Amino acid sequence: MRKFLIFIMIMFYSLTLSACDQFGLIEESDIPIIESIEVMYLGTDTLSTIDDFSLDLYQIVVSFDDGSTKNVILNDTMISSSDLDKLGDIGVHQIEVFYEGFRASFEVHLISNEVPLTDLEIVEKYKSKLTLVTDTLVDIVLP
Repeated sequence: MRKFLIFIMIMFYSLTLSACDQFGLIEESDIPIIESIEVMYLGTDTLSTIDDFSLDLYQIVVSFDDGSTKNVILNDTMISSSDLDKLGDIGVHQIEVFYEGFRASFEVHLISNEVPLTDLEIVEKYKSKLTLVTDTLVDIVLP
């Protein structure tokens, strides 16, 4: 008896779904199709240090055939391992992003984690190693 009730329920759901499709209640054309993707940077700085770089500052803007868009946070599963390795190196890198069979790329400028010293900071830091001749800096011997 229990198997019979399960069979009847399955048949009922099958008929209901096919009736919805027959009367046009379910249409494939109602599902938007992706036309393109692009990568958008949400930060303000054009340069990032290697330690401060974050994929969370990037979004993928997905454009659909019906004119709508959707923003998706970029994550490391959307980037190849060779491009992920580039994110640990100083320099300008072109990074490719893959989403739902589409590809886009973005450029990232990564700088050293060490902030370069200004001239005044160098003078203060190495004051004991400087040779001054009449208030003019002549020689700097750095360790």
